[in-house]
Amino acid sequence: MKTVAMFGSARPGPETEVYYGTVQAARLLAESGWTIATGGGPGLMEAANVGAKLGCEGSTCSLGYSIYLPFESSTNPAVQRDSHHDNFFTRLKQFTDDCDAFIALPGGYGTLLEILTVIQLLQVRHMNNKPLILVGQMWDNIMTYSSSMMWLAGYIGDSEQCFHRKATSPIQAAELLLELT
Repeated sequence: MKTVAMFGSARPGPETEVYYGTVQAARLLAESGWTIATGGGPGLMEAANVGAKLGCEGSTCSLGYSIYLPFESSTNPAVQRDSHHDNFFTRLKQFTDDCDAFIALPGGYGTLLEILTVIQLLQVRHMNNKPLILVGQMWDNIMTYSSSMMWLAGYIGDSEQCFHRKATSPIQAAELLLELT
């Protein structure tokens, strides 16, 4: 069974469109044989774990790679199996070692760190060519600006400008991942 990391914000609640879309995307992936790994927290991580659980009743396909944060005291209830980490570095290593693909949902600095870690490992070929799909205009704007500034300054080459695919919604990201694999 293949595993996809679904990175994203802890802040959106079940009443938001992106939360609902994330549940549906994770469910589709789980129904298609994928295991879903998240940071195990609330928000979009919880939505992905909920969708995974709905999509593979009777088996374990909802993973949490949790870390203690003073404002997040426990993993979300949809996590079926948790791997607890003491720091972000070991958690990022587990994501990059264990996962076959990555979907970055809307998020903040933590999600940006996860995206950049995956891109850097792809750039220096410390990780096989695994799909990275970024969801939403915010990530597209950030990555387009960043890579063009680095390229114009001569810090990256032509082939290092785009290590990701783009999607406008969580369900489009899931459908794209299924097409790619």
